[in-house]
Amino acid sequence: MATKRLAFILSLLTAMLMSGIMYETNAQGFTPPKPTGEYKVGTRYFHFVDTNRPEIFTENENDFREVFAQVWYPANPAVDASPKPYREKQEAILISAIMAETFGFLVSDVPVDFKSHLSNVITHSYLNAPVAKGDQSFPVLVYSHGILGGYVTTHTLLMEELASQGYIVFSISHNYQTPFVRYPDGSIKSFSKSVPAYRLAAKEVFDPNIRAPYAKLYETDNLERQKEIIKAVYQQQPFLEKSVYIWAADVSFTIDEIEKLNRNDQSFVGKIDLNRIGVLGWSFGGATSGQVCITDKRCKAGINLDGLPHGDLVDKEITQPFMFMRNGSRVMAQHFLNQVNNDVYVVKINGTTHFDFADMTMFNVPQINQILGKIKGQRAIDVVSRYTVGFFDKYLKGKRVPLLDGPSADFPEVEFKYQVAAE
Repeated sequence: MATKRLAFILSLLTAMLMSGIMYETNAQGFTPPKPTGEYKVGTRYFHFVDTNRPEIFTENENDFREVFAQVWYPANPAVDASPKPYREKQEAILISAIMAETFGFLVSDVPVDFKSHLSNVITHSYLNAPVAKGDQSFPVLVYSHGILGGYVTTHTLLMEELASQGYIVFSISHNYQTPFVRYPDGSIKSFSKSVPAYRLAAKEVFDPNIRAPYAKLYETDNLERQKEIIKAVYQQQPFLEKSVYIWAADVSFTIDEIEKLNRNDQSFVGKIDLNRIGVLGWSFGGATSGQVCITDKRCKAGINLDGLPHGDLVDKEITQPFMFMRNGSRVMAQHFLNQVNNDVYVVKINGTTHFDFADMTMFNVPQINQILGKIKGQRAIDVVSRYTVGFFDKYLKGKRVPLLDGPSADFPEVEFKYQVAAE
């Protein structure tokens, strides 16, 4: 019982940590790796309201679905401009108070500093910098965070790398199933344990009895049996199944808004190539990326970063090129490879856990290290970035990418499997 309680607490602590809460240890933070692409990186905030979708997670019939987005893009910052902090100080203080109220009762026996030190960390992104000069337009990506503990900046390091390589990347919030959102004016809206949608998601995410059937998925090679197991899990997680469709609709709505920005926003007019749109996500956001590929054909390629399946994938095919990334303790059921009717890749990174896919792999805090793998943080970031950039370079930019031709001696920790669609 004690072991289960510790694992549960660590899971919830992870949710806090991915939102910017840090322990007293390592008060100077971490050093984000410098992006390797040719472009400097700009970032902006957006707030979109979908007046065609009433918000079902509130009781107010006048509420509509909202999406907060942070975008990273190739930029031309002023010579004297300074990059922004990983967390604004006021944001960190407000977030800390929210998270302390939400999860504090679970960590009374752990010394926690709820005044986050992450505002001491400086990114490589320049707030509101002009978009890179020139006549070229850039492919656009939409990223979905993980459920409950995920937030738009969970993968800041990956977002910066992609922008430096010539991508415009929108990381979006999925309200009521993320701890908070930060609006462009700096205000914070929290979604704590008092929110029913948050509580329902937490039950289905953390209840070991609900999640147990997933283990059976990897005990059989029979594809029909795998499908039966997946459907049985879906029945145990009706709220998550409902949510994946809402999240996919958030992504499609964001693409609608991106189309408007390309027409009307002075900074982005003509800069976004709407014929080259990709989606990616981590954890539940990874499941969302697969769902988007099924329902929105504007998506030309997708990546699932270590997410379990949800939605239509059990019965419907993804017809776009797709990549599944897995942590070192997971196996990929053959069923999912067979559900992609196009080029499909599995990149299993040995030495990682689920949390090495996010920025927190770099934090170097003892309490976090307990739930990370043996891989070094910088190496984890490098592997995820290289395969992510390589995949989108191939399918959105039409580049020749030898990394995707088979196993690579440069990445011995990667188990690589792929199937290329018949021409």
